[in-house]
Amino acid sequence: MNLICVSVYAEGSYSHTTHEENVWILTETFEKLESSIFGMNMYFHELDGKHSEVKGTVSIEEYSEEELLCMDLDGLAQDGERLEESLKEVFEENDLDYVAEQEIINKYLTSLDGMVEVTFAVRKSQMKAIQNLMEDIVPFVDEYVAMKQNACRDECHDCEYKYKKS
Repeated sequence: MNLICVSVYAEGSYSHTTHEENVWILTETFEKLESSIFGMNMYFHELDGKHSEVKGTVSIEEYSEEELLCMDLDGLAQDGERLEESLKEVFEENDLDYVAEQEIINKYLTSLDGMVEVTFAVRKSQMKAIQNLMEDIVPFVDEYVAMKQNACRDECHDCEYKYKKS
């Protein structure tokens, strides 16, 4: 299943304080709502001090299952709920059920058997047992490294995100 991560990002000109929100939606839904999503205007207050207002930039990124497997899905920035509330309105205006779609996406994301990095300390006397264990899982480690090198994307906001149909 391919998903779209809809993001809004704002940065204060003087303070460089940032605000970022991310919401997953289905690719099919994005295709129906693309103009409405990019038409959303969101302003964030107080990023550059009292009474300041900074316009957020809406961007999207499509992710395949392979890419989702190598992501830290819990690590997406979530500084507020304005994007979610705006998307709920867009869904409602187009007779789509936001809550039902989020339930489907959350169930899917929790079902993914993604790779995780594990770091731990052991006693020298246990090293042989760890080496034996590693020999059994090396194919999975190689698979993880390949996914990181080939599939994962830079999530930096210094560049513009472009929507690309696969």
